[in-house]
Amino acid sequence: MKQRLRLMEAEARVAEGERGVALQKRLVRELEAYGEDSRAARKVLARYEKAQAVLVGDRDRLAKELAGRANQ
Repeated sequence: MKQRLRLMEAEARVAEGERGVALQKRLVRELEAYGEDSRAARKVLARYEKAQAVLVGDRDRLAKELAGRANQ
């Protein structure tokens, strides 16, 4: 049961991260549409995307562990 809760929390973090990445991408697009310098926003986006990859990896690992225990 504890593993299931951890997986649900990980899924929530992934969903939150997806929203953050989407918002940052929108910011980059808007800056560029107005001819503004988007370099700093792109750097932040790259950090968000790296963090998101870690969150997804953690979630996937937990899901795999939980599936393995269910099959035992």
